[in-house]
Amino acid sequence: MQRLNRPLLFGEVLFDIFADKSVIGGAPFNVVRHLKGFGLEPLFISRIGMDELGQQILARMRHWQLDTSAIQLDPDHETGQVWVAEQAGQPSYTIRENQAYDHIQPVSCKGDQDTVFNLIYHGTLALREENNRNTLAKITAELQSPIFVDLNLRQPWWQPEIVQTALQNATWAKMSLDELREVTAFSGIDMSSLAAAAKTVTARYRLKTLFITDGENGSYCWQDGAMDYQAALEHHSFKDSVGAGDAFTAVCILGLLNGWPTKLSLARAAAFAAAICGERGALPSDEALYRTISAGWEAGAER
Repeated sequence: MQRLNRPLLFGEVLFDIFADKSVIGGAPFNVVRHLKGFGLEPLFISRIGMDELGQQILARMRHWQLDTSAIQLDPDHETGQVWVAEQAGQPSYTIRENQAYDHIQPVSCKGDQDTVFNLIYHGTLALREENNRNTLAKITAELQSPIFVDLNLRQPWWQPEIVQTALQNATWAKMSLDELREVTAFSGIDMSSLAAAAKTVTARYRLKTLFITDGENGSYCWQDGAMDYQAALEHHSFKDSVGAGDAFTAVCILGLLNGWPTKLSLARAAAFAAAICGERGALPSDEALYRTISAGWEAGAER
């Protein structure tokens, strides 16, 4: 019998609260949604409150046919919330503390012998509390799967030693250029040259691949001793850039799991990130977007 390969994602699911509406978000959840939209069967480990927002999350996950088996219900803490303010099209975030997703409990992921978890994804926001760091350590030790770490360095919710540990345990990493500057600063690495900094960070933390995003200036990937660059793409009806980085990450993961060439992964990631900038919030309002993007890939539209 053929074994099912599944990515496992760990971390926060929450509500992004804008001035005019609230939408489900959280970097790991956004990546889960995108991977499912592109045909994978991700398992998402998270925790929500026993409140109305938590029920909305479960209902939305079921609507999208996402696996809810590892979503924990917390009777003592509320579902995560983040207030999002925008200025000149750029979001800023006020992240509430002591939320349900800060209290994820260990689960065993080895019960199904027909499943292989071929990648573990996590960010850094959900590691702000020791409880979650311990939970993630138990899961990764049990599975021994390669790890993709996505830095989310939101003040004041990160510390250099936690980020260093996450990078040391990872196979692949993605960060913004500003986050790379933070990493080089606390790692004592020279940032005068982007390529040299990427090379040194990759070597220091024994990463196989390092993805770097720089908003409208494009994105980079350091792998196998070389740097690839992809120009940013624009959406004709820009709404906001919330979740663009998560869209980029999801496609990079698809590329890693499917063995795409690096330049192809970057081109596809940039195009999907631009498409998400045409949405209000981090997730598409229409499932058809995934089919449209996938059809373009099959047609080789980016070549």
